[in-house]
Amino acid sequence: MPLTMRFFTKSPLNIKLSEWTSNAITASLHNNTLDFFDDVASSQLANGNGYTQPGIALANKTITQDNATNEQRLDADDISWSVSGTGITWRWLVLTDRTPATDATRPLWAFGDPGADQSVPGGQTQTIQWSNSPAAVVKSVV
Repeated sequence: MPLTMRFFTKSPLNIKLSEWTSNAITASLHNNTLDFFDDVASSQLANGNGYTQPGIALANKTITQDNATNEQRLDADDISWSVSGTGITWRWLVLTDRTPATDATRPLWAFGDPGADQSVPGGQTQTIQWSNSPAAVVKSVV
């Protein structure tokens, strides 16, 4: 199922796209979303059943310029959680810049909404597959 990322208007993406590759961007699973990480910290899934806060640090982040479409496409390694126990239920995938020192100053870059709660039973793997075409689209695969 495609999970289109929407970028926050307060995100540094609009002014410092280069921070995508240099800063510590993490992906975490939530039930709510706003503009800074302190706004959503309480909605992040609790530690357990294969999920660990603060989420997974994105690795090998790249930016590809497509001059024909005037797009900059963000990419990173796929991420996954090995779900255990009674499973997990999540609604939002949130990308956060964890470089700043406090949750109140850690900007939210983007969020993905699959359109409904996602329940992943124990014994399954929740994988988020990044795709650099089209831009800023991830696919949720169980």
